[in-house]
Amino acid sequence: MLNSWHKKGRGPIGVDIGSRCIRLLQFEQKNDGCHVVDAAMVELDPALGSDGPTRDQAVGAAIEQLLNSHHFVGRHVVSSLPAQWVTYKNVRVPRMPANELEEAVKWEAADRLHLSSDSMSLQFFNAGEVRQGEDVQQEVILLAVDHQAIDRHVDILLGCGLTPHAVEVAPSALARWAQFHQADNESAEADVILDLGYTTSKILICRHGRVLFYKQLDVGGRQINERLSQQMKLPVEDICKLRIEHQVALSSEMPSDESMLVGSTHQAGFERVLSDAIREPAADLAREIGLCLRYFSVTFRGRRPETAWVTGGEGYEPLLRQLIGEGAGVELHMAPALNEIHCESALLLKEASSLHSPWAVAAGLAMRQPDAKAQKVAA
Repeated sequence: MLNSWHKKGRGPIGVDIGSRCIRLLQFEQKNDGCHVVDAAMVELDPALGSDGPTRDQAVGAAIEQLLNSHHFVGRHVVSSLPAQWVTYKNVRVPRMPANELEEAVKWEAADRLHLSSDSMSLQFFNAGEVRQGEDVQQEVILLAVDHQAIDRHVDILLGCGLTPHAVEVAPSALARWAQFHQADNESAEADVILDLGYTTSKILICRHGRVLFYKQLDVGGRQINERLSQQMKLPVEDICKLRIEHQVALSSEMPSDESMLVGSTHQAGFERVLSDAIREPAADLAREIGLCLRYFSVTFRGRRPETAWVTGGEGYEPLLRQLIGEGAGVELHMAPALNEIHCESALLLKEASSLHSPWAVAAGLAMRQPDAKAQKVAA
């Protein structure tokens, strides 16, 4: 069960605000295991911009809609910051005691990266010791977020009547989620998670909840949709609908209703155009992922990882997964579901059966210990 991460009782609501979707998820630990209190998702209007007051208002309205139409208990939440708001930098510092590392990282941020703690919230992941020539140094992943961005995010939650328990970043939530699925033995190999999103994709390598490597890639579903829009002479909003219908058709035993497709576009024809639109973004992702895996194996003197879990909304696209796996030389698997979940209704059972690929971040947020110390950015 989930005793390893959660005491008996209800946990916080995990609020995952993505560029295209908002997902809410809450767990409850009982004597017979972990139960889903509720799970809900809403898609945002594709015409919304990626930032700004109009988007903030739409996000707040969408969250309120989900809260009012579902059965979440309490209003304590753990949420994730939008990926585009967070700056990540890898730095190396001399090996030192843990109580000195924070000040050293702040100095590096100010001196080398010109990031001031007066205007930015600075946190870091201590990835571990690495060799640089004859020296042993510490690899640190620095996170920097503008104070005003965090305040805006918290204001959205407060405006929905929610009480933020913590505001995290995606790698923290994904590492917590991966820890649940990872073997207990200390010698377990590191997990690689490829989160395929709409605006950005992310590659995370972690072991037992500890982040060892993280990189955001500015490639995702948006590039695919924009290419389809140009080729098919259709608005991006229509392309989004077509791709959703196509994914539903792939997951169903019954062929899709061709009348659902725009104009005279048939399933086979759409697949050919989609294949062309996917190939270049897939090649870009494969190249970057290959470089990341090589960097990790060289930096930490270990074997290059050969498998990875796929999460994120774009993870459902089979051709995208195939091309990335072939190009990067890594075997990709759909992220495992939280199988040990009890559901009180048929609706929740349907939601829980798909609590894998796009739900990993929301699940990781909802797994945060309720008695953990609150902080603006959890590293």
